Amino acid sequence: MPERSLHFLLVPDRASARMVRREVATAGARLGVLVGTWPELVELALENSLTSLPDNAWDETLSRAAHDLTDTFWAGSLEVAPRETLSSLNQALCLLLEGAGPGRNIEAVEGGGLPRRTLRHLTDLARLHSAMGEILPPALAGIDALLRVKPDEDLRSIVVYRVEGMPRLSPWQSALVKRLSGDGLEDHDPELLDILGRSLSWTPTGDVHTALGAIQARLFESSDPQLHLDATAQWIGVRDSLEEVEVAAGMIQNALAGDTTLAPADIGLLVPYDNLYRGALRDVFTWAGLALSGLSAERALRDLGREAVLYFLISRRRPALSMALASLVTSPLMPWTTLQGYALAREIMNGRFDLKPAEDITSQGREMLRLLGNAAADAKRLPADLERFASLLHTPEGLEHHMARARATIAEVIPLARKDPDTAMKEMLLAASPETLSQRRDDPLSREGIAVFHEHEEPWRRVRRLYVLGFASGHYPLEAPVSPVFSESDLEMLRDRCGYAIESGSDSSSRRRQLFLRQVRSTSDSITFFIPRRDDFGEPLSHSQTLPFMACLFKGVGEPGDIVRDLDRQDAAALVTGLALAEPSVPVPPRPLAARDPSLGQDLLLIGGSDGAPRPQSPSALETLMVSPLAWLVMTMGLEPADWEPDTLDAPGKGTLAHYVFEYLFKPDAAVPDEEEIMNRAPALLNEAIITVMPFLLGPEWHVERSHLLNEIERAAIRWAEFLKQTMAQVLGNEVWLQGMFDDLPVRGRTDLLLRLPRGRVYVVDYKKSSGKSYRDRMKKGFDSQASLYRIMLKTGKASGREGSRIAEELGRVRDIGVLYYLMNDQVTLTDSDGWIDRQVPGVEELGGGVSKQALALIRERVMELRAGIVRLNYEDEADTFEKRTGIKPYALDRTPLIRLFTHPGSRGER
Repeated sequence: MPERSLHFLLVPDRASARMVRREVATAGARLGVLVGTWPELVELALENSLTSLPDNAWDETLSRAAHDLTDTFWAGSLEVAPRETLSSLNQALCLLLEGAGPGRNIEAVEGGGLPRRTLRHLTDLARLHSAMGEILPPALAGIDALLRVKPDEDLRSIVVYRVEGMPRLSPWQSALVKRLSGDGLEDHDPELLDILGRSLSWTPTGDVHTALGAIQARLFESSDPQLHLDATAQWIGVRDSLEEVEVAAGMIQNALAGDTTLAPADIGLLVPYDNLYRGALRDVFTWAGLALSGLSAERALRDLGREAVLYFLISRRRPALSMALASLVTSPLMPWTTLQGYALAREIMNGRFDLKPAEDITSQGREMLRLLGNAAADAKRLPADLERFASLLHTPEGLEHHMARARATIAEVIPLARKDPDTAMKEMLLAASPETLSQRRDDPLSREGIAVFHEHEEPWRRVRRLYVLGFASGHYPLEAPVSPVFSESDLEMLRDRCGYAIESGSDSSSRRRQLFLRQVRSTSDSITFFIPRRDDFGEPLSHSQTLPFMACLFKGVGEPGDIVRDLDRQDAAALVTGLALAEPSVPVPPRPLAARDPSLGQDLLLIGGSDGAPRPQSPSALETLMVSPLAWLVMTMGLEPADWEPDTLDAPGKGTLAHYVFEYLFKPDAAVPDEEEIMNRAPALLNEAIITVMPFLLGPEWHVERSHLLNEIERAAIRWAEFLKQTMAQVLGNEVWLQGMFDDLPVRGRTDLLLRLPRGRVYVVDYKKSSGKSYRDRMKKGFDSQASLYRIMLKTGKASGREGSRIAEELGRVRDIGVLYYLMNDQVTLTDSDGWIDRQVPGVEELGGGVSKQALALIRERVMELRAGIVRLNYEDEADTFEKRTGIKPYALDRTPLIRLFTHPGSRGER
């Protein structure tokens, strides 16, 4: 060998490179010998010539030129699907430029016999390339740079070894090989040429008189002479890809157990390049104790960088979408911990958009929250805010690539934002749209493991038994891609009439068939094909288009499907050779789930408490305890599922907004507003509430819901104002925090309103955005608890907060305390008083004492059980019977699926 020469053995793919390297090493030690694929050759040549790969901003230039040109065949598609259209244009340009070869541009020659449509496409693409300054795509730009380097400028000469057609070379690639190696073979090592030729040639190894030998020798060619089917080849119909993998693993285990001369390295798996297959292979074969060699997978990755920029842009649109903002604060690139991000997201999904920082959040995180919470952000500030956003992002270890993508995307978006942020928003969102990212993972290679061949790659080991998975339509050979711009006939005319070295669909199919033949020829003893009948979505699949070519090689086969043995047919499954069958066994029924009341042996009321004292319970928590102690426990321990749902205006949301309006309409020591004042102030107050609590309602699509809600609130407020005037009631306080003792249990909560009546009477008021029927029922049945607990707090404790001392002074002169519910939907007032309200006041029902007797007794019972560590489970029928018995809707049963899973059978009365 020349002292300064590098000998490069060019192979089609990484799998064949693996095999050739082993053959070279086996032949003896050598220096200056490399084995690799085309990209590796280009990289070596660039390093050898001290040439860098030119960066001509191909993608950006293509996008700009495609948008600037008018009256083109892609103009309409570019508006509707810009990314997909640019991808198709990129593919068509690369196809033509590769086929044209060095020194030739895309040309549209009149009179070349091309159809009008084809000629127009070619002409427009030529215009496009000219508008791009006739630059080259990156793959060709590197070759072009190397072709301009003089041979004497290389550090060392590179001698390229290759087998014709493996791989197929474009004119550009052929020119570079000629530039590196010259025309002759005088500098080539004959032994290396022989190794490369032998490694890439796969001759039939099966006995020509067997089914395997016939497939290896005559597939896609002559069907004569026909042979009888035998055990060297079989076709098995299975349910889907998972059953394929499981059956193949069982057959391999059987084969290894039944043939002591067979080693795992003598077995091969040929699989589609599909993550579903690769994941199933890794899981099933690991569980079966079968080592694999050569399995690779591409793990899908989130485009975290672009996602962060996209969600930031969406959150700047007012109203901000809660799910977009919640997704943004949970991004790993945010300057806070994962737990802090989840806590912020929960607040947002619960309708709280004020984004209050946690105590331990960093100054960088606080600044980010201020940036995200700037609801009144001026659109003109968007470029500066984008730069600020980029500076505040955090780069966790291992996510540097995502941070780089975020900053690159922001750099791309800022010029658009400087135009006009409002009109350019669509372009900005498109520029920030996440892309599909993946990360390749290759399992360790071993000589002892079962060889895994991939459908699109050369085989890399000779085996005795080969199992082919996924033998379905579109595979074996792999279906050739279709050009989105040129038809099959267009490609043939561009090749034959215009001189473009383009591979047509038929040429590609022929090349792929030859690859499949080489894969089939890698086995010497037997081959098994698995045909999945359904895809992973349950849709029917047909067999590979190669099956008819195989079937015609054998005698007595009428239809191609006749040679397939489906495992769901007992008679066909009995004919499968080597099928692993489970030993007969007596079915064992699943262990019944016996629900028993947990006895945890500790005072559960101490959960979340401090200094050995129980945690104060709110009235709503104690109502949950009445319905389901397990739901109370799950809630207290923070184990409820944090479901994210689309923005919606549900009953609790309406109640929150209505409470806000009522709080500011009816204020302490202020005159009761009249109808005109209510009608004037309510719209603005509702708008403030929406901005604060549910900004998504400001969107035009929510106009009808906003209007209806405003009408409901106005009607309810007018009737409530009339009630206050007619009873001469005065507002003592709104949203008053109260705390007290229910027996020995501390209770704390915030009442909607404290209302003072003449004669030293006070009502604890609870607004409800519902109708009166359900509350009337529960009060009559004695199961009201919430307002009654607030009354207990007033009697046993005090009011707290800024107005606590003033309210405490007022309450010191109170003789009687009652509870009152104002039901806004039908403007009904329900109280537990008797004779406090004049009967002439409309819409008032005084139900008298005893409205909470049953509820408080049940709470006391539940509290005693919790102190003993006992959690009473619900019964199956309580979802239907609890409301009938108590008047309380059992919403607590739906807090988590665990509640209904752990229930006693039957009804409580049966036990």
